[in-house]
Amino acid sequence: MSDADDILLVDRGASTVTLFSDPEDGDYRLHHLAPFGKPLPLSEPFGFDLETAEFL
Repeated sequence: MSDADDILLVDRGASTVTLFSDPEDGDYRLHHLAPFGKPLPLSEPFGFDLETAEFL
């Protein structure tokens, strides 16, 4: 794995944003999904809600 702990995937086809976090053994144990238009909470070190309305 790289030094990045979280991956943010913007899926324009499905109109969703997914945050993959908590990597372990080459896989991500947690994922949080939000449809475009709904906020997606980002963990530290960012610590804010990503507004996704602009993706619509």
